[in-house]
Amino acid sequence: MPLLEKLSTLTASQSIDTSVPNTALRVIVSALPRPQPGQAPSKEATVAYSAVSRVLIPRLIGPTPSPSNRRGSVVKGMLEKDPAKGFSSDAVDVLIQVVTCFGPLLKEEELTALQKSVMSIIDNDTAGTVVTKRALAAISVLVLHFSDNQLNAFVAELVERFNSSQLTTVHRRHLIATVGSIAKSAPTKFGPHLQTLAPFVFSAVGEESLGRVA
Repeated sequence: MPLLEKLSTLTASQSIDTSVPNTALRVIVSALPRPQPGQAPSKEATVAYSAVSRVLIPRLIGPTPSPSNRRGSVVKGMLEKDPAKGFSSDAVDVLIQVVTCFGPLLKEEELTALQKSVMSIIDNDTAGTVVTKRALAAISVLVLHFSDNQLNAFVAELVERFNSSQLTTVHRRHLIATVGSIAKSAPTKFGPHLQTLAPFVFSAVGEESLGRVA
């Protein structure tokens, strides 16, 4: 789908307002045929997903070869941090639209790659409040489509982050918000992991309470 390709390339432009191509991408994705709950995906939905999978998801994750065809030249992924502009909340919104529309068709490796891209925002203490909130919303829609094995692996990664000796107060707050997002969006899936993750949340709340008392 040439239009998807063109618009996704424009999101890397340094000379235009990139919210415009990002908004256009969201509109196009939402207008594409999508799988319907409880039904086998139609041929049209499968073709639409194929275009999104081939063109848009690689651009979200990045980096991808530059259209200029210069040897070794690449374009930064839409979800990667731009040195000048930081992370793009508009790009996260594109991801949310993709997952909302095509989540049931996304391959496991696509879900995992998108999750890692989103977590790179949540893991970054300097990411702004707006983009962090959008990243949390993205995790909440991604987790709906995780297999049990994927969710197990994700929870293990969260535990590893909580246990890191480099964990900052801001990062811990973001991780707790991530746990809350998962619990809210997929309570049934989250249930078996409550015992694993809850202590990290409770210990943080306890420390904050002690700090206020002191």
